Amino acid sequence: MSVDTFWKGEVRVQGQIEDETKVYQTRIFIKGSQIYDYSCSCAEGNSFRGPCVHAKALQEAFARQQKAEHTPPVSTSPEIRMMIREYTNREVARILGEEEREPVYLHPYLQIRRGEVLLEARIGREKRYIVKNLLEFAQAVHSGKRVEYGKGMAFEHVPSAFAPESRPFLDLLLEEADAYIRHYEEMRGHAGLPLPVMRALTLGSAARDRLFDLLEGKEVQTEDEKGAERVCRVERKDPRFPVEVEARGDGIAVTVPSALTSFRGEQRLYVADGLHLFGCSELYTETMGVFLEQMEQGGRECGSRKEKRELLVGSRDIPLFYARVLEGMEALGILQSPEIDWEKYRPEALKARFEFDSDSPDELRLRPTLSYGDFTFSPLADEHVPREICRDVPAEFYISRLITRYFSYWEDESGELVIRGDEEALYQVLSEGMTQFQEVGEVWLSESVRHLRVLPPPEVSMGVSLGGGWLDLKIETAGINPAELLQVLSEYRQKKKYYRMKNGEFLQLSGGGLQALDSLTADLGLTKSEFQAGEAKIPAYRAFYLDSLSGDGRMKLFQRDEAYGMMVRDLKTAQSVSYAVPAVLEKTLREYQKIGYTWMRTLARYHFGGILADDMGLGKTLQVIALLTAFYQEKTEQKAAGNEGSGSELPLPSLIVCPASLVYNWGQEFARFSPGIRVLLIAGTAKERQEQLEEQMRMEASEGAQVIITSYDLLKRDREAYLGRTFEYEIIDEAQASPANAEYNCELYIDLNCDGNFSKSEKLDDIAVMQNGNVIKKENGIYQLSLNTTYTVSRKIPQEYIKLMPWKLVVTNNNNSEIRTSEIGYTKRQNTTSTQNTINVLQIIPNNSAECTWNLATDTTFQNLFDNVKDFNVKISTITVGQYETQYSANATYLNQYNMLIIGFCDGAGYGSSYGGNNPTNFSENDAQRILEFANTGKSVILAHDNTSSSVYDRTAQNGGISGDSTWKGWAYFFNQTLRRASGMDRYGITAPQSTSDILKQAKELDTNAQSTDWNAISKNSSDMAYYLNKNKEKTYSETQGFTNGKLRIANTTRETGSTEVTTTASQVNEGAITEYPYKIDKKITVAPHTFPILSIGIGRKCR
Repeated sequence: MSVDTFWKGEVRVQGQIEDETKVYQTRIFIKGSQIYDYSCSCAEGNSFRGPCVHAKALQEAFARQQKAEHTPPVSTSPEIRMMIREYTNREVARILGEEEREPVYLHPYLQIRRGEVLLEARIGREKRYIVKNLLEFAQAVHSGKRVEYGKGMAFEHVPSAFAPESRPFLDLLLEEADAYIRHYEEMRGHAGLPLPVMRALTLGSAARDRLFDLLEGKEVQTEDEKGAERVCRVERKDPRFPVEVEARGDGIAVTVPSALTSFRGEQRLYVADGLHLFGCSELYTETMGVFLEQMEQGGRECGSRKEKRELLVGSRDIPLFYARVLEGMEALGILQSPEIDWEKYRPEALKARFEFDSDSPDELRLRPTLSYGDFTFSPLADEHVPREICRDVPAEFYISRLITRYFSYWEDESGELVIRGDEEALYQVLSEGMTQFQEVGEVWLSESVRHLRVLPPPEVSMGVSLGGGWLDLKIETAGINPAELLQVLSEYRQKKKYYRMKNGEFLQLSGGGLQALDSLTADLGLTKSEFQAGEAKIPAYRAFYLDSLSGDGRMKLFQRDEAYGMMVRDLKTAQSVSYAVPAVLEKTLREYQKIGYTWMRTLARYHFGGILADDMGLGKTLQVIALLTAFYQEKTEQKAAGNEGSGSELPLPSLIVCPASLVYNWGQEFARFSPGIRVLLIAGTAKERQEQLEEQMRMEASEGAQVIITSYDLLKRDREAYLGRTFEYEIIDEAQASPANAEYNCELYIDLNCDGNFSKSEKLDDIAVMQNGNVIKKENGIYQLSLNTTYTVSRKIPQEYIKLMPWKLVVTNNNNSEIRTSEIGYTKRQNTTSTQNTINVLQIIPNNSAECTWNLATDTTFQNLFDNVKDFNVKISTITVGQYETQYSANATYLNQYNMLIIGFCDGAGYGSSYGGNNPTNFSENDAQRILEFANTGKSVILAHDNTSSSVYDRTAQNGGISGDSTWKGWAYFFNQTLRRASGMDRYGITAPQSTSDILKQAKELDTNAQSTDWNAISKNSSDMAYYLNKNKEKTYSETQGFTNGKLRIANTTRETGSTEVTTTASQVNEGAITEYPYKIDKKITVAPHTFPILSIGIGRKCR
């Protein structure tokens, strides 16, 4: 059997069919699943009655083969074949285009008509042809089509066929034509209508700028609104035509040459005068743009040859016209008005005066006045200004905006603007507003306002001296009482802009002085008393820190003694300090090791510790040996020389702590490089180590070990032996191995799908970790974070991501991943835009609306709650079960338009008609499967009251039903069966031994009188039923069939009596996903007092 597939979806199948002893050659053509043509070598092979038995057999064999292979033949889509054809044609056209020996030139042609620019094109080699349809031209270039324009002028329209100097214009033309085609198709709705014939395209402002840039310095052919054709040279400069003004009656006439035409681009004004096309400057554009536009639109042609256009100005409007329009042209040097004395038309200048006064430190009053010459008025009451005054409207508007920016209230009686009791507004006026008021007018301040000063940030300076191993620090803050300084700093830390001092003045809280003072007090841990006294003693190792404060200018230094200056200088230039290397190591140490040795000697001189952080293998051990050797040799030599005073006594031993694997290595290195140093390795059993240390203590300094070496672990074990002992040096080797010095990585997770689990896929790799405003970079893919250091971890959330987001921050030791900690929290991204995303919710209610206990779409109280929801627009629609079935039958994708589905609310278990109980097809298995598919897309499904009740069984007579249930199936029968089968759950005992359904099927066996069989008598034998808390199981509740059920403590034995039933505890009956994930639920939980006798949770694993 052979199979061939054709592009229209047809399949041809050929094969040999054996029929008893004969073999027939059979061929069929299949489209879809039907045979539409056939032939066979048998007698019936070409009969009009239909396919013969051999053709049918071949069809069945083909179907079996397709089913077995699961790979039905694929026919190529017409669109794919169109692609292949088009790409092939383009490649052929490209090859033909490259064979064109003479390039084709494309020339622009501009029609300029009162602010509008139309673009045409001319094409050719020696002779130019009009491109009659630019849209067809663009399509031809895209497809590589061959187009003929005239005799001897035909070519494949590919970009390579055009001359290089024409291609930039070609690109612009194609973009404009393509944009028009897209717009046309959108407007016509892809109705398949042919494109219009477009000889000219209207250019937008951006395209005008781009075309000018292409044509600058070249010539272009133009046509004006009268049809006159001219060749213009394109230049980037301002035209110099005159603007003439002459007296005309009691007014004036303004004229410009009538040959001028202008239009605007996005960036500049363009002016054509018949010989040139000018691209104007920004100043010229601002001054002349509106003027030329109005002159073209309304100007009357005048002159003997109509060579001018003119507009008239009445006498009353001359001052404003001059001030707003002509004065700018005068500055450009193009205004010609020999007969006009403009001085008499110049309007009176606007003058402003602002008088500030205050009756108390918390009040500021403003009386503003404006004047033109002798006429003065308030900007708050300008309705009586005489019409003959030529007002400076923009300046008045700016002043009014300035006033309302700082003052919100004014008093009718006084006509003054007032700030009262608003310290923030008062500060804004004094710190920012006063300068702006002074820029636009005269400012007068009363004596009381002069005392409402804004002082600059305080200058902070310090003095430092060195004595006795300590730094004596003095702090001075000019102009601030030390008693107020703490409060000033507190306000600064709260990010406030100012501090209101006791005398009413404002102190600005910005600048490096306060920042340096804040850093200094925090970093040095100054006490309140030290801070107020302005004096403190701090450790000498803080010298570098203090030097950095003064070195970068954040804090001035008013005093520095010689000892402090020498220490800082020595520490900064440790390499230049000369220390002799021990003779035994002089030839061993390399130059960089000598630098490290010198640096450590400098630190030791000032009793500082340090970290020697050379890379592995660079000889840190050797440098330390050189340091200790030099120290003990010098002490020994001083003692031998009999020098008196400090330094002559024998020194104490030094302690080296290192990993256990390096203890003996240290000993070997001392023996090799400095055998004269007495070394004691602390090792062995606890008793042996104790004896070693005790013997060391008994020995004289001249006989005992000079260097003691032990491990971290043994140091902890022998802690008591070391307590109270003093060492000359303490060397901590491989210090990063200690947890206190370990480095840590951090990871941030966001539970994007809110399933309660922070999975690996939810780890965010694009977080930002910062320290003091500086971004920390990863090393080898992880962070290296230190203990006792404050870091900030942040991650920018996309603007459109609006929801509550659980997050988890994990910190892990980089040397031991078992050492970790984590923190969990929540953050909410609010909608800060003016647009709300719409959440479409569908509620399915019973066919009988009277049995619906809660219709969300019509409940006004419920709808009013959404007035407080700012992030989303929640839209709820309601349909009945029957309507849902109808909608889905008509449209299988009906649910796709919704984000959430709610089934309920009503009493479904007790009223079969609510959801079509007696007609289960109203809520069929197919419908239930579609709801499950909706949930599996990740969208929300809420199953309301009685959706997960135990009424999911078949109580029909053929299954052994009981009295009154001869044709009854619970409404949720199909829905819950589908839900359980898909999710792998059996929470209602449909398949469990002794389940509800099994018991119902056995009803007649359990009770000889089936007509009197009671539901409670049967159901209490079910293994998965919840029941009242009494020994005899006298009554059960079928409704309590959730994932967890409450065994209820009750006051009576029946529900129907209406008595109150109260429980405060619930016990777990069933176990499942909801009791384990995402949060573990205890076997017994305490709940609030509950007057309804059912406690049930019914949430599916996939129906969130």
